[in-house]
Amino acid sequence: MMSTKVIDIRDDSYCEMRRAKVLSSLQSEGHIVVARYDDPSALRSFLRHPNGNRTKIVVTFGRISLFVNGKLKKEETFT
Repeated sequence: MMSTKVIDIRDDSYCEMRRAKVLSSLQSEGHIVVARYDDPSALRSFLRHPNGNRTKIVVTFGRISLFVNGKLKKEETFT
C-alpha cells in the first residue's frame, strides 16, 4: 500500500505571495476582503465590491482561480 504525502500549502510563501498580489490589485479597484479560509490544500479569500459583486480567490499548488458571482472568470497556472 502506498501512502501519499499531503503538502500543507499554508507553509508555502510563494502561494501566499501570489494571493497577496491579486488581493492588492482587487482592493485597489474597491473590493473589500470579508473572509479568509486557509486549509492544507488551498488558500481562499472572499471579497465584496460596492456594486454587489462577490469575488472568491482560490490558490492551490500551481494554480490560482478567480470566481466572480460563482462563475470562473480567470484561471492561471504558475510554477
